[in-house]
Amino acid sequence: MSIKDMLRQYLPSGCFAFKRLLQVRKKIYLNLFSRSLACKIPFLEKFSYAKKSDTLFILGSATSVFDLTANQWELIKQHDSVGFNLWLVHDFVPDFYMFEVADRDAAPVFVTRSKDFFYNLCMKEHQYKDIKIIYKMNTVLTRSLLLDANLPQSILKNFYFSPVIFLAYHNLETFRKALNVSMRALDKSESWIHIHTHASMFDLILFAVKNKFKKIVLTGADLTADYFYETDHFQDYLRTKNLRPPESIVTPGEKESGINGIESWFNVPLSVVIDEVDKTILAPRGIKLYVASKKSRLYPRFPCYFELE
Repeated sequence: MSIKDMLRQYLPSGCFAFKRLLQVRKKIYLNLFSRSLACKIPFLEKFSYAKKSDTLFILGSATSVFDLTANQWELIKQHDSVGFNLWLVHDFVPDFYMFEVADRDAAPVFVTRSKDFFYNLCMKEHQYKDIKIIYKMNTVLTRSLLLDANLPQSILKNFYFSPVIFLAYHNLETFRKALNVSMRALDKSESWIHIHTHASMFDLILFAVKNKFKKIVLTGADLTADYFYETDHFQDYLRTKNLRPPESIVTPGEKESGINGIESWFNVPLSVVIDEVDKTILAPRGIKLYVASKKSRLYPRFPCYFELE
């Protein structure tokens, strides 16, 4: 067994949460002070959000979002919503946003997707100029494509930097330990510590907990390899809007199996991670988790929100 595996097995990463956070911040601050643009962007502890309701819709990118009716979108608008990553190309503008981008030295497909994301954000400046945007930082700033993005000030004024703490584990037992310890750290913190594993959906579920939402609705969370922005008709639609369709990163194997690659990350499927989060964190706090579509692989473990309305 490697040293890395031993640490994952016997020392839940939550024990290192604050130490890791300080290390990450130190690296980022060293970069920030040399960048006039970045010096103007606050960290996540400055982030505040005035809720409209006790329900948060987390907007994912599965094709089931096409099934939502006009009345259902209107209902979503009456509550709180957060989009993340490539949700940007959808017409529905959420109440706030979270994204991550590739490093400058990443594989070409990821670099292209990141550059296209910033292009589309600039094209949607009018819709997003008043939306709070969290930049999920997985690396130091000097490697980030954000520095090349040339975003307008109307967008940058609502940016927040969020250093990420990764949960380290190698099976369900060590995940459970890391989750418990890290959640205690999050509860004690006055602001949202950005704890990440598997997918942005996980991060935003913890965000909902920190902000005391009582209902969380996973929308477009089918856990499949099919994304609404990769369908031919939607890509044609984006071109009519002068937007760039995101380049696909789905592998042939994922297309054949129909399962998103994040479903088996760290040897613990995302569906199992969400189930454990529900049992360990949500249910004891009286927080209800739903899906927006019965097409989701999380259904019927979690009820369909719109069936109950």
